[in-house]
Amino acid sequence: MFIMLLVTLQAVLLMLTGTDSSRTTLRDAEGASLRITGVIREIRPLDSHTNMIILSTDTAQYRNLRAPIHEDIRIYNNTQKQQLNPGTRVNVLGTLENKGTTAFLKGASIFPQPNQDLEHTRALNTRMRDYARRHLDAETTALLLGTAYGDDSAMPNTSKENYKLSGLSHLTAVSGANIAIIFMAGYRFGILVRVPRRLMIGMGITAVVLYSTILTFEGSVIRSILMGSLGALAMLRGTGRNTLSALATTIVFCLIAAPKLAGDLGFVLSTVATASLIALGPSLTRLLMRVLPHTLAELIAASASASLWCTPVILGISGKIPLYTIPANMLAAPLTAITMFAGLAAFLSYSINFTAITDIALILGRIPAQGIEYIAKYFAHAPANPLNVDVTLASVAFAGVTVFAGSLLIWLWDYRIYKRELHLDYVRIPGTRHVTSTHRQ
Repeated sequence: MFIMLLVTLQAVLLMLTGTDSSRTTLRDAEGASLRITGVIREIRPLDSHTNMIILSTDTAQYRNLRAPIHEDIRIYNNTQKQQLNPGTRVNVLGTLENKGTTAFLKGASIFPQPNQDLEHTRALNTRMRDYARRHLDAETTALLLGTAYGDDSAMPNTSKENYKLSGLSHLTAVSGANIAIIFMAGYRFGILVRVPRRLMIGMGITAVVLYSTILTFEGSVIRSILMGSLGALAMLRGTGRNTLSALATTIVFCLIAAPKLAGDLGFVLSTVATASLIALGPSLTRLLMRVLPHTLAELIAASASASLWCTPVILGISGKIPLYTIPANMLAAPLTAITMFAGLAAFLSYSINFTAITDIALILGRIPAQGIEYIAKYFAHAPANPLNVDVTLASVAFAGVTVFAGSLLIWLWDYRIYKRELHLDYVRIPGTRHVTSTHRQ
């Protein structure tokens, strides 16, 4: 009943927000020359010379008509002629072509509109990247700055393919994992300075807010902030009972505010990854804590659970499964956190001209970054990787059932150990109603 209500509500919102009328306008403009105004939402590299730009459009002008458009349009752009960035407002001229429900603009000419604040941030990023390249190679620079705030533009194409095949391509993008690490760092700092427990979550949120000031507020970043904070909160509390309800509420509000997210693969992956942190992360963390320090167990559990649950979705999208995603992420997780904080230290110190600290941060960050490079290269070329599978309903369903079975084993294992240890901690005194604790603080 709830799902039917949500679907009906989305259908109404699609009409109220003009999405249906936008699609009608685009169908009528098939083959026409359009002038479109909008904001670059995402840039996806296709090869060494071509990017696919996803443009969130505001208006379209054709045949002496000007109409509001609330639809994403895809544009192919030559990277050698023009370098663009997400968040840039542009005017675009081109010929419209519709393929199913997806609109493309062929032969497009893109004219960026100036934005002084955005240009200042990009100029600082460019100077930081050039400074780092004088001390490090291209891949290490891309890892340090990519894990810190998503600038992986220095990454060679061969290295990008290695990260994709090893399941580590998310490391150099601002994702929920970045936000979760920052949230947990703020929370743990609260424990270190012994603030009241009710303020620790506030310190985690404060850390995320401060971190977000160096990011561009595009849709994927805002989504990562929401999802990553929820996942980190569940990991730290050790239970996803109330956080899962918060996730459901967040998803509903996101779909109400932007109905188009229902078909956004990035939103689907973020939702699944966050659900894994909430439902599976606490159990896996407790199991790993039996052999690892608490903080390291949290980092590895977050990467492993998200990688496990996202596998059926990735299979449905690409037909390929990186076989070694989980071990690669488990090995890279502790190195990623160190690399991320080293990159942040380098960026912040460089922005205030403390280049001596910048140099130290780059030197310290190089060691874990090179460790991640080795992990990515090793698993990318490991035997039988990647596994190519025919994308059918049966194959995706089988992957989903397998992932659920693995998660169920982890839950049962955690429950048995937790229940046994809880029973040993509390011993009932015969002949009384009192229970005494034997737990050693």
